[in-house]
Amino acid sequence: MRLIDAEQFKEYITAEACLGNISSENANNIMKLIDYQRTMISGELKEAELAYQKIPKITPTSVEIEPNWNKIGNDTIYSCPVCAAVGNSYQIVERGGNCPACGVNIRCNNKN
Repeated sequence: MRLIDAEQFKEYITAEACLGNISSENANNIMKLIDYQRTMISGELKEAELAYQKIPKITPTSVEIEPNWNKIGNDTIYSCPVCAAVGNSYQIVERGGNCPACGVNIRCNNKN
């Protein structure tokens, strides 16, 4: 997987439309397509006075599983979006804490 800067990409599309390399209709359609894509990594940052006290908590990404796959209890399977961004498809159970693979703080159901 490759992450891109969507805002910079939209600026490039705008520039190409201004130069006449693509039609304004196509540029608008591309912009809508870019905006339609989900954000790969989202979360929250605990506000604090000092930088080292600001703790990010990343929202895990839900993993689609096969219908016949047995889940353990009521747990839903998630993927760490930081690991997924670098190609590691590490699965976690959303209970908060840290991702065992990369150590990022995982946000659990909008709780701190």
